[in-house]
Amino acid sequence: MKARPLPWFLIASALLCLLVFRDALWGRSLLAPLDIAPALFSKYREAAPEAPTLPANHYIIDQLTYDLPIQFTIHQACRRGEIPWWDPYTYGGRPLLADAHITGTDPVRVLVYLLLPFELAYNWTRILHFVLSGLGLFFLLRALGFRPWLCVLLGLSWQFAGCQARLFGHPWLQASFVYYPWLWLAWHAGWHGPARRHAALAGLLVAAAFYAGNLQSHAYVVLFAGAFILGYGGRSYAGWKRAILLTLLSGVIGALLASPVLGAELELFFKGVREVEPARRALAWFSGLASLSAIFPWALGTFKTLDAGQALSLSGLGFHLYIGSAAFVLAIFGGWQRTTVEHLAAPRRMALALVGLYFLILSSPLLGIFYTRCAGLGVLGLLLLAALGAEGLRRRLTPWPRMGRLILILTTLLLTAVNIGALIVYPRLKDRVTGIVLQRDKANPTLDASPALRVAQIERLPGELSFRNPETVLAGLSLLGLGWLLLPSGHRRARLGLPAVLALNLMPAVVFCGRFIPHQPVTLWQQIRAGGPEHHKVAPLLTDKPTRLFETAPGVNERLFPHALAHLFRVRIVQGYAALQPRSLSGLPPEEQQRYLPQLADYVYHSATRGLRAGLLTTNSTPGLARFQWLIPSSRTITVRDVSLGTIELTISAGDPATLLWTDTQFSGWTCRANNQSIPLEPTAPCFTRLSVPAGPQTLLLHYRPTYLTLGLALAGVGAVSCLGLLRTGLGSAAGMRRLGDGRT
Repeated sequence: MKARPLPWFLIASALLCLLVFRDALWGRSLLAPLDIAPALFSKYREAAPEAPTLPANHYIIDQLTYDLPIQFTIHQACRRGEIPWWDPYTYGGRPLLADAHITGTDPVRVLVYLLLPFELAYNWTRILHFVLSGLGLFFLLRALGFRPWLCVLLGLSWQFAGCQARLFGHPWLQASFVYYPWLWLAWHAGWHGPARRHAALAGLLVAAAFYAGNLQSHAYVVLFAGAFILGYGGRSYAGWKRAILLTLLSGVIGALLASPVLGAELELFFKGVREVEPARRALAWFSGLASLSAIFPWALGTFKTLDAGQALSLSGLGFHLYIGSAAFVLAIFGGWQRTTVEHLAAPRRMALALVGLYFLILSSPLLGIFYTRCAGLGVLGLLLLAALGAEGLRRRLTPWPRMGRLILILTTLLLTAVNIGALIVYPRLKDRVTGIVLQRDKANPTLDASPALRVAQIERLPGELSFRNPETVLAGLSLLGLGWLLLPSGHRRARLGLPAVLALNLMPAVVFCGRFIPHQPVTLWQQIRAGGPEHHKVAPLLTDKPTRLFETAPGVNERLFPHALAHLFRVRIVQGYAALQPRSLSGLPPEEQQRYLPQLADYVYHSATRGLRAGLLTTNSTPGLARFQWLIPSSRTITVRDVSLGTIELTISAGDPATLLWTDTQFSGWTCRANNQSIPLEPTAPCFTRLSVPAGPQTLLLHYRPTYLTLGLALAGVGAVSCLGLLRTGLGSAAGMRRLGDGRT
């Protein structure tokens, strides 16, 4: 391992990926929570009657109802050679790639989608995110001069860190965090070498992070750059100047290169509608303190049980920062002890800044802006500090018996308290807890009432928190092993014992990833795509047809097409699901929807109560299509053909000039041509478009192209030229760059 650590890392990564992802590697299962559909959605139960009645992991329901169906549409578009700028299936139409939560422009995803069929492509996009993440930290630690075995084990710890699993349902997070270790490496190299060349390389990485992420994760790049400036600038004016120049230059290049998507994202942000969440209670600002449970996160509960973090309106607080119990203690050592290695002082300060920034966010109103989703920043800082702590422990010439005994005593007390609480105290309180939980579940804003699921969570708690869960045993052993190494009896064995402790430290995170990340058989995926009896009744009226559906139900889980699942059936619906919604019919108050009922939908599907496996389908009594109607009645017939996701062809019979009302969601970027002549599109209330159709037979072609795409492509060209120029000039001497940092040029 000492001579050639990279092959060892790749072998270990491959073996652990096999353990975590199993048959998803060759496409027999899908890395998505498919079992949620038959378990929680009343209209899908008969599609897969043999499926479990309780989902394995309901925390990542958004992956099923949002990410998976939209990725299916994007994959099909990529294979057709089409850029999926527009989503015709939800909200009566909306921008698609501009909603960056879907990571439709993630470089890894695009490449894999072009090469593989959907099931393999969906899996391998996520798997490659894990592998590239770990590989990036491995190379960063190697560049900083850490021991090969430490680079391997901590690189794997980043690859399978708690945040990677806990935020698996938000693929844009991991897709963007993939590039952070590489970005740190580029900035570090630019600090010590040719700044311009490495600024250009860093610019490419910033652009990749922008293409892979969304507006929220773009802000994390700024926070990451701020931590770099704090760490590498130190107390030196020249250092601050050099750090600011390096990060600013790479940030500008990255923004220019990513302009084609940034422009569309910003346009949707300013024109869209975002539901404003109620202000977080001040109690939530104790989340930073609660995050210290990362040393043993099971103490607050897991995704299988009740989570004490919900008292702060958050969940999984300890798992977000989990890098292994022993590694967390080593990170404390690394942050507490100053390093004597000069070239590690700046990385140590940056790591401290990243950890401090995360705890500041979770302990202040900033939590309502950045969320716990920025946990990757804190985890990267902790891992660098853990490396410093491990190196410091190995270089320590004398035992540390007080610290060793303290770790052994506290670990023993912690494990004892958790097991007594879970196995003895909790069963006596279970009935009371059940009543409280079921009462609160009726008003749960994030998940429809699911009493069976809540009862299962209550029953599982003792098994999750106690020694019955092998994760807790492995974590406890890693802490006890670390404490023993600090004693005189174990200190002389630290040279061999520390790698063993860190290997043991890694295993609970790997096992947790394997449990949290969903693995569902492809056969279940095929059953969901086929649908149940109600889908067979309704879908033929709507699939690949110019008709539209509106649903009424007491909860989302009772709908025929919850959230974005309409994509799987290529059905156009009024409702949808997105963080940034367009101004559409779905957002109108019920009385307004009744006012525009003729234009709302061609069919209405009504589920009166919860649990119904069949609903009532009614038709719109207004003649013609809901999507295209004459403003003043006309005898001219309209034939609609949806050519592609963002192109619609209208064939209109001969007749007098007339005004056509187009009731798909109005959004800038659409153009209309008739017989090679442009026809103006006029926005009209509430979210419609009017267009004047000339006399005579006409063929109208409606086409969507993002408003600022041309400008974005031009700016990307400027960024590419600038990047190439910097790469060329950066081949000059490092001395010239040092003069730049010293202010002499």
